[in-house]
Amino acid sequence: MTTIMAAGYSPDTLLLTPANAEALDTLVSGVTGGTNDYVFAPANFAPNTIFGLTKWISKTVPAAAAVVE
Repeated sequence: MTTIMAAGYSPDTLLLTPANAEALDTLVSGVTGGTNDYVFAPANFAPNTIFGLTKWISKTVPAAAAVVE
């Protein structure tokens, strides 16, 4: 993000593949006492805004993720 912003861009959108969106929804911070510590509340999806970027899921994103302005 620092490199993108230093180049004069103001990114506001994060594009994810469906697989990466699923990985974000089920993200765990590690294992403590034999249980998963989910980053987001159980049975909830990741928020639609992550680090100030609006999250969009696209089947046609060529890379794992893209940040766009």
